Amino acid sequence: MKVIVSQFIHNARNRLMGLADHLESTGQQQQSDEVLRIGSLLSSAMALLKLEDDEVPLSVMEVNLEVFFAELRAQVNSLCPEHLTTHCESDFSLCIFPIWTFDEELVRMVIIDALMNAWQYASHQVSLRCVWQDGELIFTVEDDGPGYPESILANQGLQAVAPSKGTGSGLHLARQIAGKHKTNGKTGQIHLTNLDGEQHGAQFELKLP
Repeated sequence: MKVIVSQFIHNARNRLMGLADHLESTGQQQQSDEVLRIGSLLSSAMALLKLEDDEVPLSVMEVNLEVFFAELRAQVNSLCPEHLTTHCESDFSLCIFPIWTFDEELVRMVIIDALMNAWQYASHQVSLRCVWQDGELIFTVEDDGPGYPESILANQGLQAVAPSKGTGSGLHLARQIAGKHKTNGKTGQIHLTNLDGEQHGAQFELKLP
């Protein structure tokens, strides 16, 4: 049944992508952007189905970090709301070869979900950074909004705070996905914090060993 549902979602997403292209070509950029956001949510739904199926392992493979981030940046630019600015930067200079192994589909879903949350609460700007440091690939999403509620910070994505309302469910899923990435005795993790000093807001961090 999950395979059938996933196929329906996949087909619906593909139709939405075609609609988004048509809307953009006819000058309806705002409507096109909204369709792309819905398509991204459908991609998250497919990833969730995959994750919940214990018989389906992670699709871990070698990923060219520069290509991955370039594609991610393009997706971010197409999804970012018009009233906000999203700054994307990467630094893989400390990595001898810009290649890392992870499930590209699930990791992309985690990052886009974190960005959507940041866009929802940001006042003016959001940033996405990706660096290789001390043997780990680190993605960081920051916004200039009010920050995470204390209940979310205390929970750190260990479980959905209010499953019926979806509160914290994305963070819980992100922690699950991160935890499935294990290399040389290290396990992937997420960390949530609120920014101090002149810049206030929330910070989401995903580390992959």
